[in-house]
Amino acid sequence: MASRSHLVNFYQNGISIAIQREGLHILGMSRRIALTPILLPGPRPECDASGGEGTSDGFVVHIADHQYLFGIELLDDGRDHKVPGTESYLPGDINNDGKIDNNDLTSYTNYTGLRKGDGDFEGYISNGDINKNDLIDAYDISVVATQLEDGVDESNETEKVSGRIEMSTAKRSYNKDEIIEVIVKGIDLKSVNALSFALPYDQQKFEFVGVQPVSMKEMENFTYDRLHTNGTKALYPTFVNIGNKPSLEGTNDLFILKLKAKQRVNFNLKMIDGLLVDKKLNVCKF
Repeated sequence: MASRSHLVNFYQNGISIAIQREGLHILGMSRRIALTPILLPGPRPECDASGGEGTSDGFVVHIADHQYLFGIELLDDGRDHKVPGTESYLPGDINNDGKIDNNDLTSYTNYTGLRKGDGDFEGYISNGDINKNDLIDAYDISVVATQLEDGVDESNETEKVSGRIEMSTAKRSYNKDEIIEVIVKGIDLKSVNALSFALPYDQQKFEFVGVQPVSMKEMENFTYDRLHTNGTKALYPTFVNIGNKPSLEGTNDLFILKLKAKQRVNFNLKMIDGLLVDKKLNVCKF
């Protein structure tokens, strides 16, 4: 394991802990850039100092700052501490072998985009939903990824994560069998070490073709095109730095999503459940 264990009583309600792939659709990138892209509407970002879901689901603490919380001992000394008679759980140890390693990362590769209600979610996979938002996303993967390859260097990251993500297309309407190129752009990004969002779509109208990274630096592609148990389809573009890699900064085209129109369609898909995450696991929602 690349860093010290952070242990918490898994069965204690109301406590979330902030602890400090399927990218198999790589395509050739088109060099044509839309001069007048159609910007697709999206929610305004909400940036917080943690990956928690707010007081309704408890709250998040940084272990280095708070060693005790409401009688639950949160220690960072490398020893195995737990409340007598209960089990300790290591956040991110999705295969439950008592350590954080590449096996956990491989598991997250297969589970990206799983939601509460999916047949595979309940049980030990739900333990991997560390921020408890009923979705396996960039935050959950980051808890593991920031501990691999000797961990991350937080000293150079002086600003908390911020910014927003926009999507644009060259036009609104597409004929059957046309390829739709969706440019995903980062605006005023700061300290972005991971990102993810969901893009629900009607599989009768669209078919996912691939994702082409443009300015993602050294981030690993965990994008997953997922069919949920309830029959709905959603694409989960997800990129995460493993170990100490450079964060995304500034305003740039990040990647291109490619979909095929299965009939004449108007492109009006919207992003949901968007997250930007920094090396300290602070989160900015969009």
